[in-house]
Amino acid sequence: MKLTIPLILALVFLAGCTQVEITNYDECVAAGNPIMESYPEQCMTKDKVTFVNENAVVCQDNCGDGECAEMVCLAIGCPCAETPETCPIDCNEVSI
Repeated sequence: MKLTIPLILALVFLAGCTQVEITNYDECVAAGNPIMESYPEQCMTKDKVTFVNENAVVCQDNCGDGECAEMVCLAIGCPCAETPETCPIDCNEVSI
C-alpha cells in the first residue's frame, strides 16, 4: 500500500508531461490551441509555432469561363490569376 500511492503520483505526473508533436494546422486546432483571426486562418501552439490553414480558399477559381484573368484583385473572393500554365483552356494563345 505504501508503494502504491507514490507510484500513482509518479504516473499522473509523467502523463501530464507527455507532449504530442504538432506538425500541421489540423493537429494544432485539435490540440485546443487558439485560432488567429486572419485569412487564411492560422493556429499558434504554446511554443509560438504558427500553422496556416492550407485548405482555406483564398481566391475563386474561374478557369474554364472563357476569359483569361491575368490581372486580378487581391481581396478575398477575387478570381485567381490565370496564365497559360495554370489555365490553358482560357489563356491559350492563338497564333495567326
